[in-house]
Amino acid sequence: MKITATDHATAKTSFVQSFSEAFKNCSSLTEFPLIDTSAATTFYAAWQGCSALVTFPLIDTSSCVHFEYAWLNCSKLISFPLLDTSNGEYFNGTWQACVALTSFPTLNVSKGRVFRSTWAYAYGMYKKDFPLLDLSSLQDGFGIFANVTFSVQSYSDILVKMATDNQNANVTFSGGNTKVNLSGDAAKQTLINDRGWSISDGGLE
Repeated sequence: MKITATDHATAKTSFVQSFSEAFKNCSSLTEFPLIDTSAATTFYAAWQGCSALVTFPLIDTSSCVHFEYAWLNCSKLISFPLLDTSNGEYFNGTWQACVALTSFPTLNVSKGRVFRSTWAYAYGMYKKDFPLLDLSSLQDGFGIFANVTFSVQSYSDILVKMATDNQNANVTFSGGNTKVNLSGDAAKQTLINDRGWSISDGGLE
């Protein structure tokens, strides 16, 4: 069944705090309207499985803390808007299996603590530059870039920044299949030896 909604301009969404699974598996949805999401604190799996989405609007996500699985399996998204993720703490699987992504913005994820499988299987980023995100609060990066290969310099820069800014101990982190340069490898050793991190990646180039 397909229904064309025409009332998004007057939709009363300004007080909605949870969009959990709101549009999950709407696999025929090709675009999304610019509705008022300013009060939302969670977008858990909100667009998971919306496999026909090719673009996404600049909705208000400034209050959101939970972004887990929000765009999981949005397999036709080529790029992503510069949303306000400054209050986000949980990013488990947020863009996992977004296999068509070829670029990604420099989002503010400075409060982000949990990034399990966040960009796993984002194959479109193959050997492309990834933004230098602020991962200073990261406590769990298990599988964050699993099965992904992006540019050596980008990955190395991320490791260097984390070695400088992230003081958390015993973190698990995955760089996927990406290799590191000498500076990145030195930063990795600092994280492993001084802070007890467990890091997997493609090794030294």
